[in-house]
Amino acid sequence: MLRSTAIRILAVLFTFNVSCALPHHNHQSAHSHPTPSLLNRRATAIDYVAYAAAGIDQMQTYYSASTGLWSNAWWNSANALTLLADFQEYFPEKARATTNIVFPMTLRQAPANPGFAGFIDGFYDDELWWVLAWIKVYDVTGDATYLDTAATLFEDSKNAWGTTPAACKGGLWWDKAHTSVNAVANALYITAAAKLANRRPSFPSPAYYYNEAVKATTWFINSGLINSENQINDGLDIANNCLQPRNNTQRPGGAIMGKWRR
Repeated sequence: MLRSTAIRILAVLFTFNVSCALPHHNHQSAHSHPTPSLLNRRATAIDYVAYAAAGIDQMQTYYSASTGLWSNAWWNSANALTLLADFQEYFPEKARATTNIVFPMTLRQAPANPGFAGFIDGFYDDELWWVLAWIKVYDVTGDATYLDTAATLFEDSKNAWGTTPAACKGGLWWDKAHTSVNAVANALYITAAAKLANRRPSFPSPAYYYNEAVKATTWFINSGLINSENQINDGLDIANNCLQPRNNTQRPGGAIMGKWRR
């Protein structure tokens, strides 16, 4: 169920991105010559706003006001919430009719439905997706309630950082069952810490989040997760003293690209 839900939501997001990239006219083959009317028809800024709005409208058909989630998916809903906040950043007048309802409703309703109080569940990467979502919502609303939510949730991962096997020399577990130390959870931790550092540089104490971001980034670089081809390995082999990383790779540099951006 979760897999099919994730696929549906990702399909909507893919459609949204593609629709934003394509001009609104009929396809021409590589060897055909467009007619003058098509040459004169180019997508305008207004067209692209319409494409973006249409993508958001389609995404919202999966949203449930009773659960505060998209198709009852959990971490995927954090991604959808981030996308909605991105939409408001660029098109605030078009977005607010939706976001004025969805942002507070998701904050209120979402944790209760799967029973994850405070957005805390059994997986640190899930929690960190929600941290990033609420930071983005704060950015576009200025409402400190959302930043407070992100900062409070981040503490659960912060308290777990470094509780991995001694051979790993740091890092964050993927899950609370302690089955994996992987790249995604640790890259999300760096991202969240860096973003919080940019928004709360001196709270709750000077460099509180900055120090976490530096510590986690230094660990990531030296952990063995980055291979000789500068690809990011999926995770560390905790059964082998964290020495041999698992061979599945992320796209080159993708796991930590842009983590220090505001």
